[in-house]
Amino acid sequence: MPELFDKHGGFRRLHSFTLATIVQLDTLRFCRRFLTFDHRETETKFYDPKGRQYDQMTQAARSGRQNIIEGSERSSTSKDTEMKLTDVARASLSELRGDYEMFILDRGQLPWSAHSPGARAINAISLDDAPFADDMVHESAKHALEQRKKYARWLDDDDAVVVANAMLIIIGRALNMLKSQIEAQGKTFE
Repeated sequence: MPELFDKHGGFRRLHSFTLATIVQLDTLRFCRRFLTFDHRETETKFYDPKGRQYDQMTQAARSGRQNIIEGSERSSTSKDTEMKLTDVARASLSELRGDYEMFILDRGQLPWSAHSPGARAINAISLDDAPFADDMVHESAKHALEQRKKYARWLDDDDAVVVANAMLIIIGRALNMLKSQIEAQGKTFE
C-alpha cells in the first residue's frame, strides 16, 4: 500500500540548517555582547535605547532557522508550503544580513570585500556532513556546535566589526544554500 504522505523532516541534515543554527546562536550572542540600552556604554557598544535593534535581529535569526524546520516538516503534505516557508527563511536571513551591514556602516567601516583574506578564509570552510544515528535532537545540536568551532576565530573576536563581517559571510552562504533548496523544491513541485 503506498504511503499517504511523503517523507519529511530531514532538515537536521541540511547544511543550511546547520548554518542557520549558528547564525541564530551567534546573533543572540552578538546582541548581548555589542548592543546596549545604556547610553554610558556607547564607546564599546551600539546604543539601542528601546531594544528594537536587538529584537529585530534576534527575531530575524530565529525566523530564518524556524522556517527551515517548518518548511521541512510541512513538505510531506504540501510542496508549495515547503517552498514558501523556505523562502520566508531566506527573506528573514536577508533582513538580518542588512542589520549586520548597517552595524558595520554605522561604525564608519565597510563590509569586507569578497576578496579579502577574512572573507576568503570563511568561505573556504567546509561543513561536515551530519553523522546522525538515532538521537537527532542531541546529535544535531552537537553537530552545529562542532561546525561553529570552525568559525570561532572570527565569531569570538572582541571587535564587533569582525564578528559582524563574519556573520555577513556566514549568512550569505546560508542564503546561497537556501536558494538552491528552493530551486530543487520547485523542480519537485513541478
